[in-house]
Amino acid sequence: STPEVAMEEQAVRVTAPSGFCRRISARVFLQRSALAVVVAHPWGPLGGSMWDITVRQVVGTFASAGCTTARFNFRSGFGRGYQSIEDVVLVSRYLLDEVPESLRPKKILVVGYSYGSIAAGAAVSELPECIGFALIAPPIDVAGPLYFWNHRALLQRIQVPIRNPSIPKFFLLGDRDQFCTVQSFNDFVEEVAEPKSAQLLPGVDHFMIFRSVSHQLTEWVRRDFGVANIKELNDIIEGQAAAASEEADNGGR
Repeated sequence: STPEVAMEEQAVRVTAPSGFCRRISARVFLQRSALAVVVAHPWGPLGGSMWDITVRQVVGTFASAGCTTARFNFRSGFGRGYQSIEDVVLVSRYLLDEVPESLRPKKILVVGYSYGSIAAGAAVSELPECIGFALIAPPIDVAGPLYFWNHRALLQRIQVPIRNPSIPKFFLLGDRDQFCTVQSFNDFVEEVAEPKSAQLLPGVDHFMIFRSVSHQLTEWVRRDFGVANIKELNDIIEGQAAAASEEADNGGR
């Protein structure tokens, strides 16, 4: 079941500088949180949207731990992937730069499911504030047609993020996934820069992975960030931000 949290999401339109469509439809849950989570959805032409149950599971997991969250609809599911990457970056920058300063997060995590996992992971190189990312059920075996045969370039951006290669990276797959074999998954993860972790779920397919997402993401944060839970990670980032702000104030005197 989706983690219980009394969420009052705001519907927002994030402006894009180019493209046929110049508005990204998003829903944002703002909290007084140093950490925000941006979540990317499955392939739109097959019905994927920010209302997908896996997306909502991710949002609920982090929102219930006190984090700001954002989910959004990609402007398109067709193309070589660069507009979808831009969508992830623009929604992230909206949180980091445009929300009221008292609610503005300092760091972000990026999570993507299915089609959205590849766009989300590839966007991380353009987000220096990103401290980690998680890819749920990446459709590696069909990434060629999904991304108009530009998939290798995108997957390489995930394997070695240019700007922040040392952040924790998490990969989750069911061993009965219809769009990625266990062999393809293992081959891909093997080439990912450390630090990384991966989890194979026995008996789980692409569409039922939502049942495991909350637990797996919570365990990822606990294990790979060395904290007791997501809230503690948020508190640590808040403390670091406060210390940096105080140091800057003292330096300016």
